[in-house]
Amino acid sequence: MLTQYDYKISNKNSDTALINAAIVITDQAEYVNSRIQIDAAEDFGFVPVNMPHLITLLKNTYLAPIIRSYPTDIVSGNYHGSINGNRINVTAHGDHPLASVERLSEAWNNRIDNGFMPIYNDETKKLFKEAVPISDVRKGYDASNQAIAINLGKDKPVIARDGHITYNDWMIDDYVLSVCGNLENRESLGQYLFKIEKKKRDVIRNTHNVYNMPYDKTIGQLLLLGGFNSGINFPCGSKDYRGRFIGSNNPQYVRDHHIKLG
Repeated sequence: MLTQYDYKISNKNSDTALINAAIVITDQAEYVNSRIQIDAAEDFGFVPVNMPHLITLLKNTYLAPIIRSYPTDIVSGNYHGSINGNRINVTAHGDHPLASVERLSEAWNNRIDNGFMPIYNDETKKLFKEAVPISDVRKGYDASNQAIAINLGKDKPVIARDGHITYNDWMIDDYVLSVCGNLENRESLGQYLFKIEKKKRDVIRNTHNVYNMPYDKTIGQLLLLGGFNSGINFPCGSKDYRGRFIGSNNPQYVRDHHIKLG
């Protein structure tokens, strides 16, 4: 079942007028079925939300508490693989293997630990070839509709340990940057999670698998934004895991979505 929330300006002094969107949210349902529901909403002008667009939606003071009432699954994906012996971590926000319902459904049936799914070699080559280096994003490049690659050796990434993160660490974290898509989004989501939502906090839960999963074969997973007191997370992969995806009808985002999928 889908529930629609129409765009409202709840504070004339905020920037919500810039965030022209209505959203639809699935009930918490079996993971792939929840994803299928969002695809069905495309007939009515809604497309599934990735992390950069979710961050934009959180600037809408009417939609933000609705979105944050439960964890939110997104169509941004994270992938582990290797090139010439180098461990490569890629976060993708545009067209990528697990972005389609058909491929997600197939891969979910073969998932392994922590909700990771096996990725084919031809998919790996295309994804890694097209990914933007994290060094470019650090310099200000906007990759919010692209894939971002972190070479765990060459790039010497700054990545907080899996578990919890402080605001100061969030603001220099390369994995967080890749998930957010650009510098502005990393700051915006950090401000929201640490300083706007409920009350000021020194630390939030923030989980990842950058260092605790293998890189010898390419594996991938979709990401999620955790619920209250949580940041970036991932589906646990259990058989009873329930998804909650969001669709947006923001005109620019819908156009970009169709362009990136060809």
